[in-house]
Amino acid sequence: MASIYFVLDRSGSMASCIDDTIGGFNHFVNQQKIDNPEGTMSLFLFSNDIKNIYENKKIEDVEKLTYKTYVPSGSTSLLDAIGKTIKKVNNSNKPLIVILTDGQENTSKSYSLLHIKDLIEMKKRDGWEFVFLGANQDAIETGEQLGIPEQSAMTFNQENVYNAFEGLSSALGRHVSGQDENVQFSGLERAASQPPMGSPCSTNEVFTNVLGRC
Repeated sequence: MASIYFVLDRSGSMASCIDDTIGGFNHFVNQQKIDNPEGTMSLFLFSNDIKNIYENKKIEDVEKLTYKTYVPSGSTSLLDAIGKTIKKVNNSNKPLIVILTDGQENTSKSYSLLHIKDLIEMKKRDGWEFVFLGANQDAIETGEQLGIPEQSAMTFNQENVYNAFEGLSSALGRHVSGQDENVQFSGLERAASQPPMGSPCSTNEVFTNVLGRC
């Protein structure tokens, strides 16, 4: 069972991939209802502010994300979103914090990078887990700056955000089932979320391409 706290970017730049973000998030939730039926979920949307959509809701009761709920606008206060989410977490269960953004920090006022890294390092010692998915940046490097381990960070292209949600679903499913001790992304999941530049392969052919047959 996992208690998931999802910190999802809704800054203005996410408008370019709004359809796949909503569809991908809903796919993720549906998969969690299968893989993590006893778990709970909280959703925080952020731009230059942060909005709590629901908190500690049973996975089975989580409703779909909609165009009414998810309206991209504003800037990217990533550090504030992470810090404020951490402060809201229920410590009774070891939580899993998932962060997905298509941009880098630019407007946080309450938290610095060093403060967030210290918070994350402290919470990791208490058994918390953190996952970072980022576009338009090296997500592994950004994750390391935040204190998030390399295996739990993944870069994605905006046009492949749905694939990133699919990869997240699979990685979390392996963790909840006990197959993987921590949430970690496979090479296939990374390739599907960020196909090689200039690749002639379609998104659906990425897995074949990884094996050198596309």
